[in-house]
Amino acid sequence: MLIPRKTLQAVGFLDPIFRAPGWAADVDYSHRVQGEGLELYVSHRAMLWHHAGCGGLSATEIYGDRRKRVARGLRQAKEDLETKYSPSWREVLPMPSNAYGR
Repeated sequence: MLIPRKTLQAVGFLDPIFRAPGWAADVDYSHRVQGEGLELYVSHRAMLWHHAGCGGLSATEIYGDRRKRVARGLRQAKEDLETKYSPSWREVLPMPSNAYGR
């Protein structure tokens, strides 16, 4: 994420209610940015490479295979969104009805 200083001053940082590694923290942050009337851009072509040796274990070492990693991430995202916005978080956040499963 590239976050301008103006946005940080208006919105703050990612909410720590979203447990590491931050599943759905970007969704919440985007909602807060838009709520402040600030511009938000998404690039599906953006890439991030972590420097080798930084950050500790890989996602595969922590979660197992991709299927397990995605399942855990979806479950954690839903739990954290419910903690912040209540079980009716889908009514608060403008997202597709199938986002984060059922």
